[in-house]
Amino acid sequence: MKRLIGTDINYELITSIDNFFNPPEAAPDFVPFDADTNELLAEALVNRGELYLGDSAQTGNYVFANGTKKSFRNESDPSYGARMIEVLRQLEADGIFENPAGQLHKLTGKGFRLAGFSRKFA
Repeated sequence: MKRLIGTDINYELITSIDNFFNPPEAAPDFVPFDADTNELLAEALVNRGELYLGDSAQTGNYVFANGTKKSFRNESDPSYGARMIEVLRQLEADGIFENPAGQLHKLTGKGFRLAGFSRKFA
């Protein structure tokens, strides 16, 4: 059992290429990622695995996807944007995203596998 982002997941379920494309039913110990994590991973998948951590002098840091122009901030709920920044940073700490330079954050190989698997159970 591998500990990821506060979520228990049986890593063996996703390491086989067959399981990646045709995942088995959720194992009894499989707990899907939380909604915020699923939202970030899904958006990264449709944006070639890329998300950005932007900075605005007026509004501060925020996560956004350049391809779809989706911004993960909400003027009426500032906690949403703060949560998304925390999720991205935790995913990076867990090796699911890497930060090769500047604002860009890219899914790693492991990140693509987990994002695809997470989408199956979202």
